[in-house]
Amino acid sequence: PFWYKFTCFASGTLGFTIFPAVNSDDYDWQLFDITNHSPSEVYTSTSLFVACNWSGEVGNTGASSAGTSLTVCGSSNTSPYRPLFSAMPNIIAGHEYILLISHFTGDNQSGYLLTFGGGTAVIIDPREPHVSSASASCDAESITIKLNKKMKCKTLAPDGSDFSIDATGISITGATGHGCSQSFDMDSVTLTLSAALPPGNYLVSVKNGTDGNTVGDNCDRFVAVDESLPLTIYPKIPTPMDSLVKPGCSPQTLELVFRKKIKCSSIAANGSDFSVIGPYPITITGATG
Repeated sequence: PFWYKFTCFASGTLGFTIFPAVNSDDYDWQLFDITNHSPSEVYTSTSLFVACNWSGEVGNTGASSAGTSLTVCGSSNTSPYRPLFSAMPNIIAGHEYILLISHFTGDNQSGYLLTFGGGTAVIIDPREPHVSSASASCDAESITIKLNKKMKCKTLAPDGSDFSIDATGISITGATGHGCSQSFDMDSVTLTLSAALPPGNYLVSVKNGTDGNTVGDNCDRFVAVDESLPLTIYPKIPTPMDSLVKPGCSPQTLELVFRKKIKCSSIAANGSDFSVIGPYPITITGATG
């Protein structure tokens, strides 16, 4: 079977059709609402079920106005005819769904065409793609670009040429999409620089990369050329401690909270980075991050 995951952006009815490449193939399907659930729960939780069609008939199948029931059970040559189309289920804005398509005929399949239409629900993200923020690493040797939505990993040029920065003598040498090693889309990009940026104000701009385009979403809509984000690099200053977790009675440990992440390698294991001053003599014997 194959699985398709999508989000509903406007509530309404969901219509779709599966067109087998070979009309004598028997395809079936089942729809689940996995909002706030792991997809694997479809195997154990019947509450995630939305609609299905397991008709044993061959040919086009799906959900349309021709259907009369959300649930169409299996059939065989000896059982009554089961309609190939189920009623269109109502789906809810903000909910996530997965659609299972099963090839019942056998192991070898010629494929199918899946089209969505006929319903009133919207499953296409209406937001145009944009870059939303830029921030630098504390060493100012890389920049993280936050995108306003998921975008295709394959639209990102690995050499970083989809972006430019107005820093004299410093260029962008590479780009990595967050999560692209496990998935096909990303919500942010890390740009590698040829050198650390000195303190100052910069502008990171979008341009057509060596792949001939900017970064784009799953509907092949692309971020506009020359869209830009401001970036400020501040002088390095000491990282202040934020707070001390309230200790209990006769504490043996103290937990310090910092405003930024701290390098584990910068912590002296013997605790000598810290001291405690008070009415009772205290010796620090160790420290861990």
